[in-house]
Amino acid sequence: MTVKDPPPRKIRSISFTLLLSMILLIICIVGFISLNSYFYTKNNFEHESSLLQVQTEQNIIEAMRLKEITWNVYDETLNDQMKEGLGSVLLEYNRSGGEPDKMDLAKVKNNLGDHYDIYVINESGVIVSTTYAQELGTDFRQVPYFYDYLTKIRLSDGFFPDRIVRERLGAGRLRKYAYMPTPGHEFILELGYSSTILEELNQKLDDKGNIRRIVSVNPYVEDFTIFNSMGRRLDNNSLPDETVLGYVAEVMKNRATLELQDRDHQRTTRYLMVDLKVDKYGSDPSRVVAITYNLKLIQDALNSLILFHLITGVAAIVLGCVLAYEFSRRITRPIKKIVGDVNTIAHGDLEHRIGTTQSSEFAILE
Repeated sequence: MTVKDPPPRKIRSISFTLLLSMILLIICIVGFISLNSYFYTKNNFEHESSLLQVQTEQNIIEAMRLKEITWNVYDETLNDQMKEGLGSVLLEYNRSGGEPDKMDLAKVKNNLGDHYDIYVINESGVIVSTTYAQELGTDFRQVPYFYDYLTKIRLSDGFFPDRIVRERLGAGRLRKYAYMPTPGHEFILELGYSSTILEELNQKLDDKGNIRRIVSVNPYVEDFTIFNSMGRRLDNNSLPDETVLGYVAEVMKNRATLELQDRDHQRTTRYLMVDLKVDKYGSDPSRVVAITYNLKLIQDALNSLILFHLITGVAAIVLGCVLAYEFSRRITRPIKKIVGDVNTIAHGDLEHRIGTTQSSEFAILE
C-alpha cells in the first residue's frame, strides 16, 4: 500500500502577506473613523435641525402672544363706549315692549354712529334682527362653545365685553363686540364696533410679517399659513379646502399641535397650536399656524455629508495603500537580499558573502 504525498501548500511571499495585512488594517481603521464621524455629524446635524425647529415655533408663539397682549390693552379702552352704546340699545328694546321686530335699530345706529352695528340674538342663538344684513339669521349653535357662552350671558345680568375679532360673514372686518341680556332673559343685545383704527393697528402688529421674519432664519421652512379659530385664513378671511379645514378643526379641538408627513414629496407640515383663549371672553382668538418644512433640504445636506466622507475615506485608503506598499518594500528588502545571497551560495559559490543589513534580527540570521 502506497501513501500519497500531501498536496503542495500554496506559499505566499511575506511581502504580499504583509502588504495585504496592512491594507486590510488601513481599510478597517479608515472605515471605522469615517462611519463614526458620519454618524456623529449626522446626529449633531439632526439635533441642531430639531433645535432650530423648536426655536422657530417657540418664537412664533411668543410673537403672537405679545401681539395679543397689545390688542388686550387697546381692547379694554373700548369697553366704556360699548357699555354706553348697549345702554341705548336696551332703551330701544324697552320702548318696543320687548319685541325685536318693533325696534328701530336703524335709528339707534344713526345715533351711535356708522362704526356701530346692532344685533339681537334669541334663546336659540340665532340673530333675529340686525343692522348688518349679512349676518341676519346666523346660528351660533354651529359653534357649540360660543353658543354655551351666549346662553350663560342670556341667563345672567350685566354687561359682557368681548374681544376684537374678525366678523364671521360679510367683509371679514375686525370688530369689537359686547353683549347685554334683556331684562326677561329672552334675548341678548349685541353691539359691534368697527373702525379703520382697528385695521391700522392690526397692520402695525402684522402677524404674517412677524412670522415671516422669524422663519427667515430657518432654511428648512418652505411656507406657512395662519388660520383663526374658525378655520379661516388670517390674511384674507377665506376658508381653505375641506382637508386643511379638517386639520385646523382637529388642532382646535385637541388644543395640540398636529404633524403630518408627506414622504412622497419629502415634506412635513406642522399645524402649530397657538392657544390665546381667555375663559372670561366668549371669542377664541387662538391661531393655528401651518408650517411646511422641506425635508429634501435636510436629506440633500446629509447626502453631501455622505459624499464628503466617501471621498475622504477613499482618498485615505488610496494614500494608505501607497504608504503600506512602500513600507512593506522597506521591510522585506533585507529578507530578499539575504535570500538572493543564499541562492548564490547554494549554487556553488561558497566564497560569496551575505551582505549586511541595518536590522539586528537580520544580522543574527546573517
